[in-house]
Amino acid sequence: TITITAAATGFPNTYQWLRNGEPLEAGTNPDGSAHYPQGFNSPSLVISQSNALDAGSYQLVVTNPLGNKTSSVTVVTVAADTTPPAVAYVTADGSMRRVRVGFNRWVTPETASAVGNYTVSGGITPSAVVLTNIPSVVDLVFPTPLTPGTVYSLSVAGIRDERAAHNLIGPNSTPFSALTVRQGVLAAYFYAGITGNNVEDMTNNTDLFPDGVGHAASLDSFSTKALTGGDLRNNPEYAALGLGDNYGTHIYGWITPAVSGEYTFFLDSDDGSELRISPDSNPANADIIALVTGCCKGFLEPSDTVPETSSPIALVAGQSYYIEAFQKEGGGGDYVQVAWRLAGDATPA
Repeated sequence: TITITAAATGFPNTYQWLRNGEPLEAGTNPDGSAHYPQGFNSPSLVISQSNALDAGSYQLVVTNPLGNKTSSVTVVTVAADTTPPAVAYVTADGSMRRVRVGFNRWVTPETASAVGNYTVSGGITPSAVVLTNIPSVVDLVFPTPLTPGTVYSLSVAGIRDERAAHNLIGPNSTPFSALTVRQGVLAAYFYAGITGNNVEDMTNNTDLFPDGVGHAASLDSFSTKALTGGDLRNNPEYAALGLGDNYGTHIYGWITPAVSGEYTFFLDSDDGSELRISPDSNPANADIIALVTGCCKGFLEPSDTVPETSSPIALVAGQSYYIEAFQKEGGGGDYVQVAWRLAGDATPA
């Protein structure tokens, strides 16, 4: 971003910025944002996502009823960005057949979608590359599942960025472990850079959700408190990824009750959250059974006025049910936790 400012006295003044003697006109950046976000009719000129075409001599013309005055020239030079793109992260999902690759800048769709540009250790190549809603993120799809517990290495070649020079990625190798959902483990995906305190702020942000996964982890209990300690900003690994404030979490897995009966589910979080369960193992059939607005209420006994606790839900022993929780963090402390209780159990919430 480039900012040029000129001072002028007098009243009432109107302003017009010139480049190389010609009035500036509205422009749009590749991502659809305004090239001059504050316009070009004020004492300050802001140029966002500058490129080589912005180089030149800039002047401000100030006009009022007594006449006009043109400022001295400010010369703007825009150096070409020759820094090559790099792999920012590699994560695998619970299917063992899909790997997400994030780059540190936008990359060209033509090079990012080429299957031959990606190689996993052992000579494994993807069968397809799926472009996501984020121009710096792709999903690799493999014809057969990766081996659980194996540490792989991804090498990427031939990728060019969206800068004017279309810089070519350099030699690289990024290790990753295939994440799988197995007995006693839940998958947790974290989404950085999403403001707001409510789940809708995450799920309605189609630019970042669900394609903008910033980090993937596994949980051995239905609680993120082991990771957050009550405030994820204090976890160096997550803080380095921009996960501390303004992020969202999606946790999912399957539960298989050992005893048939009616179960009540309890939800607690900081900030807002939703709990969903499916009547079977299919994630597409999951419905909301509990939700938290605000934060930090603890587990509450069921009541018609307590949305944080579900109504009794009949589950059959030995049958698997898909379950998921969404949590949205604005600022301050953060966590989400879930518990359930079989009818007849006297354990307090």
